[in-house]
Amino acid sequence: MDQPMLPARKVTNMEQVPRPYGVLGRVLGHSYTPTIYRELAGLDYRKFERDPEDLEAFVRSDEWEGFNVTIPYKRDLVPYMDELSEVARRMGNINTVTRLADGRLRGDNTDYYGCKVLVESLGIDLAGKKAVVFGGSGGAGSTAMMVLADLGMRPVSIDRSGENTYENLKRHADAALALNCTPVGMFPACLPALEGLIDIVYNPARTALMMEAERREVPNAGGLLMLVAQAAQAVERYTGERIDMARIMDVTARLSASEQNVALIGMPGCGKTRVGEQLAKLLDRTHVDIDRAFGEEAGMSCAEFIETQGEDA
Repeated sequence: MDQPMLPARKVTNMEQVPRPYGVLGRVLGHSYTPTIYRELAGLDYRKFERDPEDLEAFVRSDEWEGFNVTIPYKRDLVPYMDELSEVARRMGNINTVTRLADGRLRGDNTDYYGCKVLVESLGIDLAGKKAVVFGGSGGAGSTAMMVLADLGMRPVSIDRSGENTYENLKRHADAALALNCTPVGMFPACLPALEGLIDIVYNPARTALMMEAERREVPNAGGLLMLVAQAAQAVERYTGERIDMARIMDVTARLSASEQNVALIGMPGCGKTRVGEQLAKLLDRTHVDIDRAFGEEAGMSCAEFIETQGEDA
């Protein structure tokens, strides 16, 4: 259990938030996160890109109300915290910073909760069984290892080197769960006892790993639910407002439907453009014709490019 928190300032509809929430990182690209926080609690959520030498000034400033922390600063910010949650202390890193009522800073790690929700979403009784975690020694992997152990499983980290590697994966043929915490995952065909598979990657929404699990009729889940669930707990830390599981599942489903793309692939002249235009109207989405987009970027049509540069180019 987390240690007792001082009451955080709760935001009401009658009160205007003077400072934004956001995510702190060095380089922040496209992210679902601002949309998630807006959907969960209507928060003004922004990106705070800072270099290492600017961390302390940012943490001590008044330009934020609360923020998440991403790689590479999850460990770097620990010394600036006045207190840590039990989970953050166990993990040795933080991903959520809350400004308490008395001005002190509290570091927490809501990735733990997000990962726990993701594992439990499979609806499988896994207590007492073995789990293999691909990339279990990394940041996300170490979180998964802790969650699985706390759920009563026997997690084993599979890494590129060390005692347990991809080369000797067969020794864990009795594993009931496989959890991928690497950017790229191959389906572990040498694990015939799998009862469930989790890939914490959320973009693409259905990875090759997940699609192979579906083909083999193995229950599986992707990482979007984890992303939303950890944000829901962060909202609770920031505002005192508890986001229930029904709300978490609803936001996950709506984000999945609105943010994922539909790609039409086929031979020339088969109707991709016509069908794509109609789908875009039906789904209220933007239609992008790749040939047209390529032509605008290249300054010539696809046909002209092939004629002048060749098909290989």
